[in-house]
Amino acid sequence: MSRIYLLFILISIHFALLGQGISSVDPNEAEQGDELEITVTGENTTWTQSTNLLMFKQGSTTIYPNPQTIVNDSLISGYFNFYFFHPTGQYDVTVEDINAGQEVTLLNGFILNE
Repeated sequence: MSRIYLLFILISIHFALLGQGISSVDPNEAEQGDELEITVTGENTTWTQSTNLLMFKQGSTTIYPNPQTIVNDSLISGYFNFYFFHPTGQYDVTVEDINAGQEVTLLNGFILNE
């Protein structure tokens, strides 16, 4: 009986995560040296301040906002500093659930220009 219950929980989690996504990033580009607030809108998300972390990733570079704010279940905003040493090009926009180790990612969702 406990195996069936565990299987039910895993299937529920899988389908709950399957529908999650990032629908928009505003603004979706910046220049090196810019300091600006960026808002990310999710679909079928349940973001909370205590468990979710916004970041931009490109190769080994990860840029985090400081500070970030969870506005509601599907809206997160962060204040980003884009320094001149950050590589230019396309970044994946990721919101990570640090408790569950799950990520919602929009591939190439942000561009950093020179």
